[in-house]
Amino acid sequence: EFQKVQIMINKNQCVSEKHGRIQKFSLFKNLIQVGDHISVTGNATRTKAGEPTLQAIQLPELLSPSMEQIPEKLTDPKARMADRHVDMLVNREVVDVLRLRAEITKYMRDHFHSKRFLEFQTPILAENAGGAVARPFVTQATEFP
Repeated sequence: EFQKVQIMINKNQCVSEKHGRIQKFSLFKNLIQVGDHISVTGNATRTKAGEPTLQAIQLPELLSPSMEQIPEKLTDPKARMADRHVDMLVNREVVDVLRLRAEITKYMRDHFHSKRFLEFQTPILAENAGGAVARPFVTQATEFP
């Protein structure tokens, strides 16, 4: 199950040398953006409000920057269909529907499996040949009259 976890960074604790501490922290703060993959080393804790938090013991490391800007909201239906991965990042209900569908499918499979039913796929029968796109052709022998 996906959860949001906030990261708490204390610049006085994360950057060891006093000289350049503010510069390193500011550089990281200005460099990071939504969609970046980072690595954080720290201790798991909870805030007073009960939010799961990772208290960093060093500055996070940027592993992979986001290649495109991720919007805060995506409402245009054409854009949502064209960029489903972005739609799932910004619209939680899309992921919730997919997760529910997967749970229902799993429940049905487990139920029928417990009753000793078998699940298998049958190919769709069609009058034309499948697989490679082969067409019949006619040749003429040129060696023999």
